Amino acid sequence: MNTYISIIIPAYYEQDNIEPIYRKITEHLVPYLDRYTYEIIFIDDGSKDQTWSRIAQIADQDARVRGIKFSRNFGHQMALTAGYDVACGDAIISMDADLQDPPELLIPMICAWQQGAHMVYARRAQRKDGFLKKITAGWYYYLLSKVSDVHIPRHVGDFRLIDRKVLTTLAQCREKARYLRGMVAWTGFTSTYIEFERPNRHAGVTGYTWKKMIKLAGDGLTSFSTFPLRLIGYCGVLILGITSVMSGYFLYRCMVYGDQVVFMNSLGLIILGVLGAQSVALWILGLYVGRIYQESQKRPLYIVEKVCNEKQ
Repeated sequence: MNTYISIIIPAYYEQDNIEPIYRKITEHLVPYLDRYTYEIIFIDDGSKDQTWSRIAQIADQDARVRGIKFSRNFGHQMALTAGYDVACGDAIISMDADLQDPPELLIPMICAWQQGAHMVYARRAQRKDGFLKKITAGWYYYLLSKVSDVHIPRHVGDFRLIDRKVLTTLAQCREKARYLRGMVAWTGFTSTYIEFERPNRHAGVTGYTWKKMIKLAGDGLTSFSTFPLRLIGYCGVLILGITSVMSGYFLYRCMVYGDQVVFMNSLGLIILGVLGAQSVALWILGLYVGRIYQESQKRPLYIVEKVCNEKQ
């Protein structure tokens, strides 16, 4: 019996990339049909262009292609989750639609999995992003590696293969603030890496805006670490110590030298500093409380509007 492979591809405004990514995947997998049976699952994350019509057209011609269309944009992580929810494969590969995740790696990833690894990460040998994105990503992943309760691999995105065992575990995790890179690592199954040079996009522009990247980064920090909450306590102790020393010093100046103006001005600055620190503390607490509120609503993670080639 052939090994069943599921390939999950989220798509958001990718009308010019659907046909090329389909052709490339087919080109690399069809020669191995004696060993592997496969399905390709496209998830249209609320695109308003021709992305869905291109997916539906391909699905009409190839029964191995399945399509899911969201009622609106729910985000990349939710689109991946929808693909994981319906995937039937023994191994599941997630990749982007823009051909920055090379289909040439599909067979090497499957081979690495068959050698015993439950998770196979495609690791970027180097980033080709702009300077600002490179430096901020470097800082973020360094910080995350230091404060996270789970070891999350660096220089990897959502281009990976996971075993059915890993998928079964992930299916039990239904939190709304999803950081799948961390969730996959959290399962703790054995993993390996395949390094690659990430090419430029085939067409279009990325749907990952700075706003979305900042939200994803925040989800990563708050999902896998309580360090921001501990940081509030550390800062509180530090501010208390500094203000105590400064207040004592300026009080001494006032009593000995009668320098009341300096004392009052400095006291005002101390109060402003404390208020600023309190505002930051409330903001961090608000992030965690907001997540608790979202979870308590128990809304579905996403809403499906249309499906192509649905399996029973």
